[in-house]
Parts: sequence; C-alpha cells; structure tokens
Amino acid sequence: MNPSPTHPDMDTLGSNRPDTFSTKLYSSNPYWNRNKATAPEESATSPAKGQSTPTEMADALPSHLIAALEVAVDKLGQAQRDQLTGQLMELLPGLSATLMPTIEQHLEKLVPKVVKVEQPGQSMLRLVRYLTGGMVVAGLLIGGLLFAWLQTRQQRDSYAVGYWQHRYVVAQVSVSRSATMQRLLQRADILYRSAQFNAELKRLESILDARQQQYQLHLKEQELIRSAR
Repeated sequence: MNPSPTHPDMDTLGSNRPDTFSTKLYSSNPYWNRNKATAPEESATSPAKGQSTPTEMADALPSHLIAALEVAVDKLGQAQRDQLTGQLMELLPGLSATLMPTIEQHLEKLVPKVVKVEQPGQSMLRLVRYLTGGMVVAGLLIGGLLFAWLQTRQQRDSYAVGYWQHRYVVAQVSVSRSATMQRLLQRADILYRSAQFNAELKRLESILDARQQQYQLHLKEQELIRSAR
C-alpha cells in the first residue's frame, strides 16, 4: 500500500512510517512548551478571571459602610446578651422553689426524720442516758459561764468610776504638790496591800452612806417644816 500523500507521518500502513512520531511537537499548540510541574500549582493558586480576592473586596467597600456593619454587629451582640441576662434573672429566683421539693424528698430518703428502734439494747440505752446527762451538764456550764461573765462586767462597770476618780486624784495631787494629800495617798497604797483594806473601805463607805441618809432626812425635815407654814 502506498503512503498518504498529505500526511505521511500519520500513515500507519506505509512502509516508510517515521520513528519520531512520539517526539514530534506541534508548533501551533502552546501547552507543549509549558512546564508540567508548575501548571497545577498556578491553576490552584491563581484566581479565575472575573473573580476578586477578599482584600480587593474589603478595599472596595466604603469606610462608612464598614463602620455601620460593625455597629450593627455590636448592637446585635448586646441585644443577645441583654436577652440572656433577663432570662437568667427571671429563672434564678424561682429555681430554689423548683428544686427544694426534690431536694427535700431526696434528703428524707437518705436521712429519715424519726429513727425507730423497736428493741434497743443496753448499749443504746446507756448511750441515750449519757447523751442526755451530757447535754444537761453542758447547759449548766454554759449558763454558769454566762452568769459569771455578766457579773464580771457589772463589777467592772461599778469599779471603773472609782478607778478614774483615783487617777484624777493622783494627778491633781501631783500637780498641786499638796503634802497632806500625798501622805493620804501613801497611806491608801500601804493599806491596799494589807488584809484590812476591804474592811476599812467598807467602814468608810458605810459612814458615807449614813451621812447621806442623814442629809436626806434633814432635807425632808426642812421640807415638812416649810410645808406647815
């Protein structure tokens, strides 16, 4: 068979078929000379025609539109936060009333209010007696301590007046440098260290009380005399 007169390189039946068919490149195809390794990368990274990148889109938006969008997003977030806060404030006050019955039922199952012992033993009875006696003794001790504290406070308040008076007298005697008052204070200090201090103090206070009563009786007598006129 004769070879093709127009395309001898495509002739598969002719005896004069060229050996360089697989290596022959078409000059009219531009992709033959393109590197195969870089083609997928360029197609993956390069944007298609007519499409803009996010940066170009952001640059294309005006500033006042961006500010309006930010304000709208902030208002929406604030509204959602206010709504959630309001729901929580409405839910929390009624939460205890809702949960308390369930908690009480659970506690009644775990810890019964009344423990019944049908046949108590000797150890149980002794324990109850000891606990009762201990509670009574503890109550008496607490009452005694409270009474002692109140009595000590009353004595402190009653002696506080004399303490401040004594300090005033000592300061006044030191300033005035009265020899008679200084000797009196020295005698009082010596008497305070002795065992007769309480008896002497009570004797002097009794004398003062008697004089006070005598003075009150004299005032009463004068008032009765004036009323008779």
